[in-house]
Amino acid sequence: MRRAARVSNLSAIFTVHLEGVWENQWGFLVDSSYVNLGGVQEIPDPPIHVDFEDLMTDLATATRLDSLFILQ
Repeated sequence: MRRAARVSNLSAIFTVHLEGVWENQWGFLVDSSYVNLGGVQEIPDPPIHVDFEDLMTDLATATRLDSLFILQ
């Protein structure tokens, strides 16, 4: 039985997360991730080729509700 050599199939990964507040009332959030995977497996013939690439991004805003209403 022939064993395949162990190799890493991770080509690239990148992630960014940003948060901020503007004038103590408005907030924002940006979260982005990128993944690139790929490889070849040759047990048994025929070879199997796998390629996976994904980009995910989340955007969000927030506000303070107590500053929008006049509470007495």
